[in-house]
Amino acid sequence: MKTLLCVILIFSVSVFFNSCSWGPYALKQIGDTVTIIDSTRTISAELIEVQDSVLLIGLNIMQDDISQKQQKKEIASIELSKVNCIKIEGYQNRNWFKTLITFQFVPSILMGVASAKHSGNFAPGFIIFAIPTAITYLALEASTPSKPKYEQPFTSQKLMELRKYARYPNLLSPSQRKQLIESYEQPERQIKH
Repeated sequence: MKTLLCVILIFSVSVFFNSCSWGPYALKQIGDTVTIIDSTRTISAELIEVQDSVLLIGLNIMQDDISQKQQKKEIASIELSKVNCIKIEGYQNRNWFKTLITFQFVPSILMGVASAKHSGNFAPGFIIFAIPTAITYLALEASTPSKPKYEQPFTSQKLMELRKYARYPNLLSPSQRKQLIESYEQPERQIKH
């Protein structure tokens, strides 16, 4: 019996810590993926730098090589005055979902099974224990923030917030920017509208 309790305790603690993931906001070498919406199109790219009037982005370009397909990044800039909206992609706000399933939904199923063994009917036991699960789900879903979204006008405050998602959150000096562009072995491309 003690062994069974230890196994259940270890399993519960490991599932709990598994749901507390580090997320994609640990320090990384690339900027976040953003979706940039302007008046004519939608662009998905890596956010490299946010200046006061220009976004420096990395576009993924697929190249067909004889031996394999390679993905190459191309540096481009887009004027902020032409951008309607910037959405930050690539992170999950629902880390609570695994814990809810493990500690509330699965036990409600087990209570339904126990109820079915005792009374021959699965539904009453399951429903009684699924109601708190549904309430918890609705409360957590309602309190989960949506993905960050920045729209015109781009004030200095919005630009400061947007910079934390860039590969280089502090502005690059002209020499650093030149070295970055040279490292991609291609000229910076201006995205025209």
